[in-house]
Amino acid sequence: MGSPYAPRRDRDTAGIERVHRSAPWRTTISDPTAARGPDLVGRDFAAAAPDRLWVADFTYLRSWQGLVFFSFVLDVFGRRIVRWQPAAHMRTSLVTDALRSHDGSTFDSAHRRNAQRAGAAPTKRPA
Repeated sequence: MGSPYAPRRDRDTAGIERVHRSAPWRTTISDPTAARGPDLVGRDFAAAAPDRLWVADFTYLRSWQGLVFFSFVLDVFGRRIVRWQPAAHMRTSLVTDALRSHDGSTFDSAHRRNAQRAGAAPTKRPA
């Protein structure tokens, strides 16, 4: 059996740097006493046709240059990303930019327009 130091020696000889893992980083620290938003889909993530149900999420990717945050909108029927936005920050504008379409309309108005084209009754926004 080889030396336990062989991988380090080989790495050093090849000039390869090891990855330095840092402490875990949390983007969200939830408040257990905060009011939660309503579950508008009743945990039913199924759609009968395209553009009937869109959901959004937010995540980040750690890169050599730092963190990149992504906000994206998914069409549940096709399980495809329909809109997305990267940024170097976690401000609200990242999410609202992902919800805007190329023509400047918001997610809600575009969703209503697409639902009307598909012959479905548009969903109502909560009060």
